[in-house]
Amino acid sequence: MLFSVSMLSLAFVATMASASSIDNTQMQAVVLASQAKVSGSYTFRNVQTGKYLQFTRNSGKANVYTQSSKKSVSLKWTRVSGSSGKSKGSWQGVSIADGSSNGKCLAAQYGKQNGQGKDIAAVAYACRTSGESVAKQVWALVPCGTSSSAITFSKKVSRRRRSLDLEDRANNAAITEPVVVDEDEDEDENDVEESPLFTDEDVAEYTETDDDADFNLGKRGSSSTYCILTHDHLFDQRARAVGSKAVKSAGGFTSQGMVDFNAKDKSQWWAVVSSRSHGLVVKPGIARAPSWRK
Repeated sequence: MLFSVSMLSLAFVATMASASSIDNTQMQAVVLASQAKVSGSYTFRNVQTGKYLQFTRNSGKANVYTQSSKKSVSLKWTRVSGSSGKSKGSWQGVSIADGSSNGKCLAAQYGKQNGQGKDIAAVAYACRTSGESVAKQVWALVPCGTSSSAITFSKKVSRRRRSLDLEDRANNAAITEPVVVDEDEDEDENDVEESPLFTDEDVAEYTETDDDADFNLGKRGSSSTYCILTHDHLFDQRARAVGSKAVKSAGGFTSQGMVDFNAKDKSQWWAVVSSRSHGLVVKPGIARAPSWRK
C-alpha cells in the first residue's frame, strides 16, 4: 500500500515549518513505513557526483566522505535504545559502518545553520548500541529518484535484481546490532581522533583535487536509488539527508554534509549496490516506495 499524495503533502508541510522544533511525526511515519531493511556489504555512489561514500583515516583523524575510488561500507539492520535530543526511546533502522572489528559508524553531527540547531554533517564516530544520542547512528534508506537515474540496466539482469537486497522479516526476527567499539581495548584504532557529535562551528565545503570520477552511471552494475535520512530528530525537526558535498567539520575533520530532505534533489540520490552480487533484490512487503518516488 502506497501513501496517498495528500498524506505525503501534509508530511512535507510539517517539515517546512520555520521553527527549529516542530511536529514532524507525519513525515516520520512515512519514512518508517518506507525504509529498506537491509544488512551486508554495499557501495553508496552519489548520483550527481559519481563518488563513493567511504570511511578513511588521515593524519590520525577518522573521516567519512565521498571519494572517486570505489569502496564498500557495512550495513546492519538494527534496533537501539537511547536518546535523540531530549527524547528517549527505541530507534530502528540501518547502521552504516566501516566494517572493521574496532571501527567507526556514520553519525549525525548536531550544530547550527542559519541560526537554527540541526544535524549538519555525517561524521565517523565510535559505534554505539545504547545511551546518549544513540539515534544519531540510525539511518533510513528511503526509495527516491528512479532506477533509470542511476543505471541503464543490463539485459542479463533480471527484474527481481533491480532493487535493494532486503532481508525477509519472517526469517530475521532477531535484530542485528552494530559493532561496538571497546574504548579500553589496546589497538591502533583507539588512537584515532573522531569528530564530536555536537559543535558550534560552521562547516565549509571540502573539494578533492583528484577528481577523476566516472559520471557514466549507465556502465555500472544493477542498482536502485535511495536517500539516506537520519532518524535523529526526525520526529521534531525537518528531515535531514546526506548530501553530495564533503565538508570540513568541527575539529578539522572531513565529513559528508547534510541538507534538508528533498526527494527530487538528485544530489541526495545514492545508487546502492551489493558488493556480493551484480544487483540488489527486492522482496515483496518489505520496502514500500512512497508516492514521491513516482
